[in-house]
Amino acid sequence: MNRKERFAKEFEEDWFLDGLSQLPIRLRTAFSAASSERQYDLYEQWATSNSQVTHTDEVRKILDTLWLCILDDVQVPVDELNGYAERLADGSLGPIADNPVDIASGSVYAENCVASIAYTCLSLTEDKPLNAMWAGRREGETIDFYIEHEYGITMEEKDEQQYARRLDVTMSYLALRRKDLSELLAVREQSTGDQRKIIEVIRQRSVQTRLIFSSHD
Repeated sequence: MNRKERFAKEFEEDWFLDGLSQLPIRLRTAFSAASSERQYDLYEQWATSNSQVTHTDEVRKILDTLWLCILDDVQVPVDELNGYAERLADGSLGPIADNPVDIASGSVYAENCVASIAYTCLSLTEDKPLNAMWAGRREGETIDFYIEHEYGITMEEKDEQQYARRLDVTMSYLALRRKDLSELLAVREQSTGDQRKIIEVIRQRSVQTRLIFSSHD
């Protein structure tokens, strides 16, 4: 099996959606929260470079609140969580998607991060596996653009060796998401305490593996 075939097999969205559909809401939300967490530093870097952005602390607070909900059973009203999702999606707490995509300014990463957090809010309030799926998809988009920025290899790369390198790097990042889901599936029928332990492991790993620019123009 070549790289391209292995990539298609291991990261097919149907596999993720099937797995997410088997998880209870709490574990499903942990999956999407981890996808959001890995993107957070890119959001913060964008916000730091933009003097007009004043809501970084609020975005961090929302993500921390979501972790508290799924780790410590903190109860937040559904209307409040849906309100967070709406503000994250409408540009109140982050940039609106650019057309064409603006990689240089970092806004594409910030937009994907806040969108992932919005889907994480909805994952907690709605029994819809697609919300967690879309949070992960936004992380995948962020990884695509991140590799273009950091490694200089575009998604349209024609050189076979460079394209193979891009696939290898992409798989190394996406493997974290696959590992998260596999671990969550393994504890879906275990006690709340055992589930909490795995969620904390996943949270810590997502913090340790946040994407960050080695240099930012």
